[in-house]
Amino acid sequence: MKTLYLLRHGQAPWTQGNDFNRALDATGERQAAAIGLRLARAAARPEMIVASPAERTRQTACIVAEALSCPEEHIRYAPEIYAADVWLLARLVQEYPASLNSLLLVGHNPMLAVFAEWLTIECFDRLPACGLLAVGFDAGEWARIDRGRGRLLWRSGDRWQETGI
Repeated sequence: MKTLYLLRHGQAPWTQGNDFNRALDATGERQAAAIGLRLARAAARPEMIVASPAERTRQTACIVAEALSCPEEHIRYAPEIYAADVWLLARLVQEYPASLNSLLLVGHNPMLAVFAEWLTIECFDRLPACGLLAVGFDAGEWARIDRGRGRLLWRSGDRWQETGI
């Protein structure tokens, strides 16, 4: 079984300037640390973290990785996540080797929610800051994930909601 974790970045206030360079505020940093600890306590340890290179997603990925004791070489920054569509995200995930059983994708609204809907054929509202979904696939290879082939394992938002683990 393959598990794909989809995590929206922590809270990052809108400021004048470039959206790409928006940084987490103190609340966003706390949110990322809390999600990292929740993953660690649940023994949900992604083998690879793939994040948008935008500042707020980089920060979120690094904070979560630290909570999970994930080595820095297991974090990859994929520029295509910043302005992706579902097919681009699917292709990105499908390229990972079958030897990896779990991936954490750190990205942005609304595309992460749209991607989750595409994978599971369930309806999701926008993910809150540091909202996290776990999607499972009965597949031996990432190359086999596709529309409607995933199932929601659990999700977090304001409250940790377990729906099947």
